[in-house]
Amino acid sequence: MNPVIPNLAITVLAVTDIQRTRRFYDEAFGWKIIVDDPVFVEYEVRDGFRVALAAHAMHESKYGKTPVAVTADGVSGVELYLNVSDLDLATERVVNAGATVLAPKKLYDWGEEAVYLRDPEGHVLVLAAKP
Repeated sequence: MNPVIPNLAITVLAVTDIQRTRRFYDEAFGWKIIVDDPVFVEYEVRDGFRVALAAHAMHESKYGKTPVAVTADGVSGVELYLNVSDLDLATERVVNAGATVLAPKKLYDWGEEAVYLRDPEGHVLVLAAKP
């Protein structure tokens, strides 16, 4: 490992309601939970990649700042781009778990079909597959 070039270890999503958001991610993706704490839930996605949900209070205790909450109709600057094998089935599962569709399935210039969704906290989820 190059000591100067870091490897991505985990993506942490700041959330206002960790229990609601955890229920959504459990239902939408079914990832394995590897840390289960009242203010922090960490998922193992695959191939060493991890996603975590962290309550705003956790960020405040670490560096004294409250993450900016997203308005009910807004979206955050965070986007999780997730490749799936069955785009329609994955989209149905994520929507049934509580996501809102921002942009329906479309073939994009980079050669993938993708659906853009919003999780209950306003983070953008992209489900994508090769056609």
